[in-house]
Amino acid sequence: MFRDTNLRKLSLCTADAASHASLILPTLSTLETLQIRGSYLDRCDLELPLSLQKLTFQECYCSPEWLCILIIALSSIGHHIECELDDLELQSSDTVNTSSSQLQASELTTNLMQCDMSNIELHVKTCSRELFEMFRDTNIRTLALGTAAAVSHISQILPTLSKLETLDLSGSYLERCDLQLPLSLQTLYFLEGYCSPEWLCTLIIALSSLGHHIVCVLFNLELQSSSTVNTSSSQLQASELTTNLTSCDMSNIELRVKIGSRELFGMFRETNIRTLWLGTADAVSHASLILHSAS
Repeated sequence: MFRDTNLRKLSLCTADAASHASLILPTLSTLETLQIRGSYLDRCDLELPLSLQKLTFQECYCSPEWLCILIIALSSIGHHIECELDDLELQSSDTVNTSSSQLQASELTTNLMQCDMSNIELHVKTCSRELFEMFRDTNIRTLALGTAAAVSHISQILPTLSKLETLDLSGSYLERCDLQLPLSLQTLYFLEGYCSPEWLCTLIIALSSLGHHIVCVLFNLELQSSSTVNTSSSQLQASELTTNLTSCDMSNIELRVKIGSRELFGMFRETNIRTLWLGTADAVSHASLILHSAS
């Protein structure tokens, strides 16, 4: 009934629904958003319309082979597309019962590495380390991580994303930052959440070490005072944080702050930041006490 119609948004809540829709999906020439739920353990046979702008997984689990084929299909669309993995559980190959032959992990990695994924903007909220391993050494340019768990899982493969230009972070970060940033990074966003001063200090030092111009956007970041942070690792004192930041070369960092606290701006006192963007009157007020110290 819906063949060749101008639907713009479609939600498929089961694998059966996706299977039944597979034959008419390519005819939905104005479809922009596709949401997928359910269990997918065989090969992916979805033919995606060229009009697709956004693909979202919610409460979904699938085999690595199925996801690999779908990602390759997304890359072949040829224009920018968002892929959101909100709640995706990846099934290990030894637990998948399927009549089709399973690609080995090395084959999956090779297939993804060989396709051009530069058009895919990947958003991940809940995932596993195994899922991120599938994207090792790929040429994704934009990655958004919605939780500290996602950041922890990707920490080992992040340096291999040699084409990554934009990294978006959200969530709670209370210990030391262990992110190894790829040299290709151009923009880092902290969209929403909170972190310890130690975590932010370590991240800023990592940004400064990249050696080229980089934009750091603190959109809605709440800084936790050290007295409220419960962590097993030893906490750097405020004086140590300040010393660490003032001793590193931050001239390559363009800092943009929309919502910030007086404590946050205090961390940048007497640093050599060359470009500062303040997005609200509150941010200007909080920064006023340290602006004169900018060298």
